[in-house]
Amino acid sequence: MWILLKKDLLRLIKQPAGFLFLIAVPIVLSSLMGLIFANSEHGVILPHIALVIEDHDDSLLSGLLKNAFHQEELGEMFDVTEVDKDQGRAYIEQDKAAALLIIPAGFSDSLLALTPTELILVKNPSLDFGPKIVEEMVHILAEAADRIVRIGEEPITTIRNELENNERMTDATMAAIAVMINQLMTKTGSLIFDPPITLNKQSVSENESNNSNKSLFASTLCGIATMCLFFILNGLAVDYFREREHYTMYRILVSPTSSFDYILSKYVYLFFAGLISFLAVWSLAFFVWRIPIPLSQVLPFCLMLVIITSSSVGIISLIYSLVRSRSQAAAIIPALIIVFALLGGAMIPIQALPPFFERLSIFSPIYWGVDGLQKILLDQQGLTMLASHIMILILLSIACPTLSLLLQRRRILR
Repeated sequence: MWILLKKDLLRLIKQPAGFLFLIAVPIVLSSLMGLIFANSEHGVILPHIALVIEDHDDSLLSGLLKNAFHQEELGEMFDVTEVDKDQGRAYIEQDKAAALLIIPAGFSDSLLALTPTELILVKNPSLDFGPKIVEEMVHILAEAADRIVRIGEEPITTIRNELENNERMTDATMAAIAVMINQLMTKTGSLIFDPPITLNKQSVSENESNNSNKSLFASTLCGIATMCLFFILNGLAVDYFREREHYTMYRILVSPTSSFDYILSKYVYLFFAGLISFLAVWSLAFFVWRIPIPLSQVLPFCLMLVIITSSSVGIISLIYSLVRSRSQAAAIIPALIIVFALLGGAMIPIQALPPFFERLSIFSPIYWGVDGLQKILLDQQGLTMLASHIMILILLSIACPTLSLLLQRRRILR
């Protein structure tokens, strides 16, 4: 058996491309998740959206509208470029902007006269999120301007009429306008300056935020890594059919080697290869993405990895002993893995599944591995608290390879 195992391992070392490709998938996925969940040193990174504005009105109100895109967070989010008339569409056609906002001539006059007016927004059809964000923001600003004008309708109308009829307002008119504004502020001041509903803002410390992100990363990675382990073992187990097709297996069996040694060497080979890939993913998570794990949990975590790998090898081996050809394996096994992953919480958290599917999760072998890893990493439970998980995984590690061995020997003897 050890000679056969040495043969497989040497072949893996001499031709590592296929194995490295299989390992690369979970490593790339974990790296992408690490980049997503890792906090920026500069806090929250807002998207940068290029916005072009054509101001055909050139008034005080249009200036206030444009200035809103430069305030605080909006200024960090929007890269605003003001252009002359009929130049904005060139930015859209050249994909230099997400949207073009056109403020038409007479915008301020119509707004102050409380007559219908419009803002023209041209969205870039080649982009998805940027134009939608601009559209929502313009809609919010337009609604705000409409409410302000309607609330201050009386003093605004008085000022507009006075300026249309006289070159300068008299002191009596200015005093009357001041009284109107004061009365307006008296009526609405409690809503504007002292609203009945207040926002109680609470912020967490940077360490708490980082720990929350890393906990979510660790929880997600438990499922992704376990699911990828099954796919890696599936890709390596195809070697069984390859050796049958090339008659390598028959040449080995006519030598002083029993079918038991041959099959067992395949199990051990899959176990070591799967464990290496499992450790590679988690090493990246611990040493690069800094997922925290207490020293007391290192040994239980490593033992759980070994048990999960052993049970996964047994399950994949049993399925391969039931299929009759490589084409059947390629059609059936990936679908089974996806079903196991879906029910086991590797793709969607168990809590997010409907109650019926949640009850079915215990029939997925992936569930016991994913849930066990999450309880060790997140809840810091020891092996004694995971007795049911360990017993089921060990049972699968014994029963599945044993049954697979009997079926494989029977097929070989035929």
